[in-house]
Amino acid sequence: MCALNKMLLLMSAASDILSEFVHVMLHGILFTREIYPQGAFERRKMYGIPVQVCCEANEIYCCLVLICM
Repeated sequence: MCALNKMLLLMSAASDILSEFVHVMLHGILFTREIYPQGAFERRKMYGIPVQVCCEANEIYCCLVLICM
C-alpha cells in the first residue's frame, strides 16, 4: 500500500471518529439543556461510555439549524 493510500485511510478514520464525537456531543447538549424531553432519549454506550442519544434524530437536526440561525 502506498503512502498516499495509508494517509487517505487514516484521514477517513479520523473524520469518522470526529463525526461520531460531534453527534454524541450535540445529543449531550440537547439532553443537558432539556431542549427535548428526557423521554425522547435513550441510553447507549459509545466507546464504553454511557451517553444519551435522542430517538428522534431528524427533529434534532432541524432544531439545531433553527437554534443556530
